[in-house]
Amino acid sequence: MARKNYIERRRNRLYAIMEIPHDLRANIGRSRFVKSLQTSDLVVAERRAHALVSQWKSEIAKARHQLGLAIADPVEADAMFIGMPLKTQAKIRRLTKTLPTYLKSRT
Repeated sequence: MARKNYIERRRNRLYAIMEIPHDLRANIGRSRFVKSLQTSDLVVAERRAHALVSQWKSEIAKARHQLGLAIADPVEADAMFIGMPLKTQAKIRRLTKTLPTYLKSRT
C-alpha cells in the first residue's frame, strides 16, 4: 500500500500528493503531483494512491534520465539493484545443469 503521507484530505475527498525533487521541477514543469482519488474511503484511497505514486516515481526517473542523472526505466534500475552479477548467474546455470547428473550418481 502507499504510505499515508502521500494522501491528503481536502473538502471530504482524498488526494494523492507527491513533492517533486527541487532539481527536477524545472524539467517536469511543476513542484508537486496532485490528483483526486475520487473517494473519501481511506482504504480505497491507499490502493489508488499506490498506483499513482508508482507512475509519478516513473516520471521522476525518466526526468532524471533526461538530465543524465539516472537510468531511464525504473524497473530496469530495480532489476539491477536486486539482480545478481552475471558471473553469479552463469555459475547457477552451470550448477543447475550438472546437479541432476550429480544426484543420479549418488543414488
